[in-house]
Amino acid sequence: MHDLGLERVVQLHGPRDSAFVRGLLDRAHLFLLASGEAADGDAEGTPLALMEAQACGIPVVSTHHAGIPEVVLDGRSGLLVPEHDVLALADAVRTLVGDHESWPALGACRRDHVARTFDLTVCTEELLDVYARALRARDDGRERLRDVATG
Repeated sequence: MHDLGLERVVQLHGPRDSAFVRGLLDRAHLFLLASGEAADGDAEGTPLALMEAQACGIPVVSTHHAGIPEVVLDGRSGLLVPEHDVLALADAVRTLVGDHESWPALGACRRDHVARTFDLTVCTEELLDVYARALRARDDGRERLRDVATG
């Protein structure tokens, strides 16, 4: 980082607890997470950090990568750009910085989207519904097998 002259504008905190991270999010004006597929094909899933930033109402800029478009609703809860496109990333940041009057309305959309989609209670209810449907399908299959065997 020193070789690039970024020590005055970039600070790497290393591993920290959730209270520390929440403190950083409370002070943040914008959240940027640029993900991309690695040369060996490795890719991350759905970054929890994007959910946390949006839940705090922070404007986000990220990339069309893996599960990110499910977390960031492009143009509604944040801005997404193509992977590895540094110019598009910079333009998206400029767009948000230049239109900070819209941040409160976008912030409400971000918080609502995260709450509706990723809240633990909501996700648990959806998972329980999947299990219930699987059990019903299993029981229906057993009943059909019994009918065939006795039929």
